[in-house]
Amino acid sequence: MREYVGEHYLPAAAARDAGPCAKAARAAADRLRREGTRVHHVRAILIPEDETCIHLYRAESMEAVRVAAACASLRLDRLTEALSDTGAAA
Repeated sequence: MREYVGEHYLPAAAARDAGPCAKAARAAADRLRREGTRVHHVRAILIPEDETCIHLYRAESMEAVRVAAACASLRLDRLTEALSDTGAAA
């Protein structure tokens, strides 16, 4: 599966909403996975200074992430494929 990063604007005053947003994103991805869509919400990272919340997904396609975000009522301002290096020895 590929990795994708979704970003959405989250005003500093609404930082308390980051937890419920992440919970909804995980629940939507879990529901879709049970229905056969290969999508997993890995984590959410809040960057209060930038008023941004970043969601890391692993999925079969960008469209699967879009569907999962929509199911969670999460409006992503940006969605892109990501490459990561875990630092683990090969």
